[in-house]
Amino acid sequence: MRKAIVCVDDEAILLMGMKAVLEWAFGERFIYRTVCNALEVSGLLEGLQEKGIEIALLVTDLNMPDMRGDVLLEKIWEQNFRIPAIVVTGEADLYQTKLLVKKGIVKAVIKKPWKNMDFISTLRLFLEE
Repeated sequence: MRKAIVCVDDEAILLMGMKAVLEWAFGERFIYRTVCNALEVSGLLEGLQEKGIEIALLVTDLNMPDMRGDVLLEKIWEQNFRIPAIVVTGEADLYQTKLLVKKGIVKAVIKKPWKNMDFISTLRLFLEE
């Protein structure tokens, strides 16, 4: 079964960078999908599942204009998508995100700006479980 990594961020340049780093680190092992609008994520996840593609990991920004990342992850969880998630953020206050970690929805938090090798190392922990 093919597996995908989905990245969500309202900043297109960050998404392009994330995708490039993922492709460099993991090559053709995964399908990579990026979304600039958090409101489109559910449709993307449903489409991937309909094609028989397992979502291995969802990486999302926390602070986005259309929907916060923590709200997005709760909605995805409510829709019975049990996808490991990692939050990337430049925010200092992570109260809501820490609650999602306690619930098991969020696996890790990566602070922006990150070093590519730290980003990859964190993702590897959850992709190789």
